[in-house]
Amino acid sequence: MTGRWTFLGKLRNRVLGLTRAKSSSEPPRDAMRRETVRRAHILRDYEEDYESRLNQTTDQSARQVLMDDLHRFRMAHREEDIRRGVRPAVEEGARGVVMRQNMWARWIEVAHAHCVDAQLAAQRLKPGDTATLLEELRPQW
Repeated sequence: MTGRWTFLGKLRNRVLGLTRAKSSSEPPRDAMRRETVRRAHILRDYEEDYESRLNQTTDQSARQVLMDDLHRFRMAHREEDIRRGVRPAVEEGARGVVMRQNMWARWIEVAHAHCVDAQLAAQRLKPGDTATLLEELRPQW
C-alpha cells in the first residue's frame, strides 16, 4: 500500500504544480494552454496506471479501492478544471447535459439548413428540369 500512497503524493505535487516554476515571459494564454495540456497528460497517466494496477489484482475489494481512487481523482480533476474556467460549471449529476444540449442544438441547425436548401431548390425546380435537384442532394455546408 505504501507504493500507492507514494505515487499519489507525487501525482498530487504534479497536479498542484509544485514541481515546476512558471515562466514570467510566457503570455497568460500560452501558460493556460500549457497547464491544460499538462493536466490532461497527468489524468491520462493516472488512468493508464489505474488500468495496469486493475489488471494485476484479482481481489474484488482491492479493485473497488482502485475504482474509488480513480473516481476521486477524476472528480478533483473536474473541479479544478471548473475552477480554472476550462470546463463549464454544471449542477451535480448533470455533467452530460451540457454536451447533449450542444449536440441537439447542432443537429437542429443542420436540419434547418437542409430544410432551407431544399425549399430554395424546390422553388427553382421547373417541370421537367431536374438539374437543381443536384444542389439539394449535395448540400454545400
